[in-house]
Amino acid sequence: MTCNADKPTSSSAMVVAPVGKSVSEQLSEKISYENTYKMKPDRNLKLRCIQDLVQQILSETILDLRYDAVICSSMATNLAETINQRIKLQTPNRFKLVTFVAIGQVNGTGINTGSRCLWDTRFDHFLEEIYQNASVYVVATVYIMYQE
Repeated sequence: MTCNADKPTSSSAMVVAPVGKSVSEQLSEKISYENTYKMKPDRNLKLRCIQDLVQQILSETILDLRYDAVICSSMATNLAETINQRIKLQTPNRFKLVTFVAIGQVNGTGINTGSRCLWDTRFDHFLEEIYQNASVYVVATVYIMYQE
């Protein structure tokens, strides 16, 4: 299974341009696109590749991290942004990503997280990766939802 991003290069939207206007007038006007009425994605997600990608990002970033509240706070934000950017390269158009990253100190306590979403089980997915070293644990949850 390959995990390369094979996004389509052309758009299926039609451009509506006024007739009888000069090229400069047409370029200066805002282009409006017609609705495509797509009810399902062009291709399926490769969830295993996305999960491997998240696992790789976490293991590279958190390898020798020691817990510090200030550092881990900004690290959680940066991790969420990095995960979002890298997953966008692997997902087809029309998918919305929501990434949640929690970093905590390993000190013998537990954590419970929960979420609720309203979605189409055919096309919307989520994945969760947990990584832990001697000092910190990281829980990364990614929601991938299709926008019609």
